Amino acid sequence: MKRIIAYPLLLITAIVLDRVAISMSQIDPKQSLRSLFVLLFLGILTSLIIQHFIRDWHRTDFILFIFVVLFILYRPLYNIIVKNFPQQADYLGLALIPLLGLLYAIVISRKLWQYIGKPVQVTYYLNLVCVFLLVFQTIQL
Repeated sequence: MKRIIAYPLLLITAIVLDRVAISMSQIDPKQSLRSLFVLLFLGILTSLIIQHFIRDWHRTDFILFIFVVLFILYRPLYNIIVKNFPQQADYLGLALIPLLGLLYAIVISRKLWQYIGKPVQVTYYLNLVCVFLLVFQTIQL
């Protein structure tokens, strides 16, 4: 199989470019792009480590993608907790971390992955979605 740019890396790039677009007036974009290169390097390194054990690029990309998505979801979920339960926000925010970890373990499990009939279609679909996100962020700059 030919290796193409992985959609988790496209998602990471789109997220960082969104932050760059928001903070352009406050921080030099060159400084902001440093974090992009660090995150891309960590994403590639993580992919290679996961690939060493999994030996399936489709599943490797999916595992990294779900990790990035859950990392992104933590902040809005925590903001909902703060808004609705301000007194217990710290404790509930800490409790949210293992809950997201459990969700991550369930979603990336081998059993769930085997239910996906054609992982190539999942890869193509998520590549397309992440390319659209990246194009949108690039246009926004």
